[in-house]
Amino acid sequence: MDTLGAMRVRSGQSTTAMNRWAVRVCILYVLIIAVLTPPAIILAFGEKVTMRPKELLELFTAWQFWLLLAVLFISQYALLCTPVDVARRRPERRGPLWPTVVAGGFMAGLLFIGLVAAVVEGLQLPFESPTLLVVPALAVVSWIAWAVAFHRAGKADPARMVSRQSNWLIKGSALELLVAVPMHVLTRHRNECCAGFLTFTGLATGMAVMLFAFGPAVFFLFVERWRRLQPAAMAADE
Repeated sequence: MDTLGAMRVRSGQSTTAMNRWAVRVCILYVLIIAVLTPPAIILAFGEKVTMRPKELLELFTAWQFWLLLAVLFISQYALLCTPVDVARRRPERRGPLWPTVVAGGFMAGLLFIGLVAAVVEGLQLPFESPTLLVVPALAVVSWIAWAVAFHRAGKADPARMVSRQSNWLIKGSALELLVAVPMHVLTRHRNECCAGFLTFTGLATGMAVMLFAFGPAVFFLFVERWRRLQPAAMAADE
């Protein structure tokens, strides 16, 4: 009984440690996004937008900005649900895969919205009220489709599913940026007062999703360090 109790304590400690590492990765991700936002705005809009202390204060006190960071934090943690279970070396069930695949599908949907926004403004396509309804609907369809695809890919090997999902998101964000960057440059040369907002949305979503996809890799680096620091606890869990 003492041995069983000790194993349960070590297992609980392992679970807590893995969850802490996951939270730290999420915090790191959100901090990177917050720090990169002002310079990204300056680079995208040049002299049209200034980031003096007053503008920075307005940005970092806007509830929309913090809502966005909260959504990104939750999505990153959901992506790490499966890596946490894999790192603890627990038998994987089908149920816990859903937070991870839903988060991945959500990010794929964001890439779709960013791509459409960049193309619409870059090519000056009509952006009327019916389009405002069609694009979010297609984004939701894309979200569901990618979530189902990620889930099917992860049935056999959850650890490989996370790696494959991250690779797909990195490639997708790279392709989206290859479209959004020239569209933004084209739009900025028109010298219109509000030009570049939608293409900047494409740039922002592409960069955010790319950083998002690196989360599991960073998490596993932290996990390997934790294992080296506490080899006895990990040996007991094995």
